[in-house]
Amino acid sequence: YAVDNVGNETQETWRVTEFALDTEITRILAPHEPLFKRGESGILHITTWGYADRVEVEFPHFLSQYNQSFSYEQDPDYKKEEKLQFMVPIDAPEGESYTITVRAFKGDKKLEEHPSISTMGVDGTILDEFRTRLR
Repeated sequence: YAVDNVGNETQETWRVTEFALDTEITRILAPHEPLFKRGESGILHITTWGYADRVEVEFPHFLSQYNQSFSYEQDPDYKKEEKLQFMVPIDAPEGESYTITVRAFKGDKKLEEHPSISTMGVDGTILDEFRTRLR
């Protein structure tokens, strides 16, 4: 709302109608390295802007116990941040790249991101590395 010296009045109202989604994965032990070894854990960072209604997270089949859904309908806020810690199991398949699907919803709009974890080129397991360190 604004009024100038000669009495002109201006009133503007606005509402945020767009929203955004951002995801990032970091390793707990070595966040600068993109490759995961079996048995290591990481954190999936999820950030939404613009009053998202809900967020759904879908992990690869061997991490499906971490699948989760967050609902913000009862507590709307412009920016929401979530962190999910996960552990790559020791018996997980190696030598591949796996995609995590993160979906954010606002009304009839949907955003989707696909951060990935990779076990490509990683030789051995964390147990081998642990044995080497013990020696």
